[in-house]
Amino acid sequence: MKRSIVLYLSAFCISGLLLSSCKTPAITSGENTANLPNTFPAQSSSDTISAASMSWKSYYKDPQLIALIEKGLQNNLDLKQFTQRMKTAEAEWLRASGAMRPTVQPMLTTSLRRFGLYTMDGAGNIVTDIVPGKIVPIDLPDYWVAFQSSWEADLWGKLKNRKKAAIAQFFASREGKNLFTTILISEIASAYFTLQSLDETIQIIDNTIQLQEQAFEVIKIQKQAAAATELAVKQFEAQLLNTKALRWEIVTQQIETENLICQLIGGFPEKVLRGSQFFLPQMEKTVNVGIPSLLLEKRPDIRQASFQVAAAKMNAEAARKAFLPSFQINAMIGFQAFRPDLLFRMPESIAYGLIGGLTAPLVNKAAIKAQFEQANAYQLEVLYQYQYQVIKAYTEVYNEMVRLKNLDQAFELKKREVETSLAAVDISRDLFRTARAGYIEILYAQQGALQTQLQLVDNRRKQLLAKVHLYRALGGGWDETGN
Repeated sequence: MKRSIVLYLSAFCISGLLLSSCKTPAITSGENTANLPNTFPAQSSSDTISAASMSWKSYYKDPQLIALIEKGLQNNLDLKQFTQRMKTAEAEWLRASGAMRPTVQPMLTTSLRRFGLYTMDGAGNIVTDIVPGKIVPIDLPDYWVAFQSSWEADLWGKLKNRKKAAIAQFFASREGKNLFTTILISEIASAYFTLQSLDETIQIIDNTIQLQEQAFEVIKIQKQAAAATELAVKQFEAQLLNTKALRWEIVTQQIETENLICQLIGGFPEKVLRGSQFFLPQMEKTVNVGIPSLLLEKRPDIRQASFQVAAAKMNAEAARKAFLPSFQINAMIGFQAFRPDLLFRMPESIAYGLIGGLTAPLVNKAAIKAQFEQANAYQLEVLYQYQYQVIKAYTEVYNEMVRLKNLDQAFELKKREVETSLAAVDISRDLFRTARAGYIEILYAQQGALQTQLQLVDNRRKQLLAKVHLYRALGGGWDETGN
């Protein structure tokens, strides 16, 4: 009677402890504060198609640029690293899936045991026959050939949540590769257009040097004829030297930009082939931005952040369920004997075992609680990161829209300024030859014409880069199918 009471009380206490350990903390839910507006400012309501739906091969028109991008996508070493990260994430997915299935391992062991004679095992063995007519030897060999298996029953979905988290992380890693693809395409295109602008700049400087050399020769002749002073000669010479020095600076930038392109496409420095028609259309004339909600679908960084939010929530849920009891089953079956020739004798040598256990954290909850707090805080962190990416994406698109619009306006004005300044150079040169204008006028006219032409080239470069950046901000470049 007393024994039964003790057993009941023990069972009651153990049950109470298990139930008390089943209390789980709540996961903190963050509020989504990044709801996108319906349209961009000053956007036409009919603009519902995004340029991001276009393949980059359709968006960019220059065949030399397309060839460079293709080479970069094939050879860029950073992009190859992202591919390996995807494989790592895929392996983690497989590992999490495998954790939900039983593990089976073959076992082959040999051992030799000796029990002390003044122990229960030792005292019993020396009077017990292991086989008829033979006492258990003091040095007892033991041979095992068996299969071991273990399996944790996913009672609360903890392992399932970990698997879902691993799947989400895999897709996040894939979006990380897509994000880098858009960045790589953007950087190659930006460097390419910058290289073209440097080519155009050098051509303008060469033309200017030719005009300045002509003016320099004229002023030297006039000085010999006492129609000009040595001061005028030196000022013309100084202007010419300054322009030649500027050319070498641009040549240095040209080489550095070529080397950057070679680095992006995974090669060593070499000459980069490029088109020479810098001022002709090289991309779509009008870049449709579509409605803001398309950014959620097209931007790889937003898609990546979304998967990271899902993974973090699943990990937090798995950490929360670590407070609950877990049920583990261990099984073993095989053959065991003290001599190899008896090992596979049926059924005498068959050995098996089956253990099922329900375990729950009772005392050392600090580590489990710390893991949960960490997972809970992290899922809020990535949620806020997602909201930041949404706001950032909207702002980037809007900024590039404004920049492109204003650059288009400035480009038209700058073209007229260039035409005016070149006309001023011709007029000043004619007046100077007929002594109706001083050398200062022709110096100013030449310098002004050079600066306005360089500004026009720079404005054109900024136009092209704005279109590159707008295409990237919309999420274009990673999906060849346009889906």
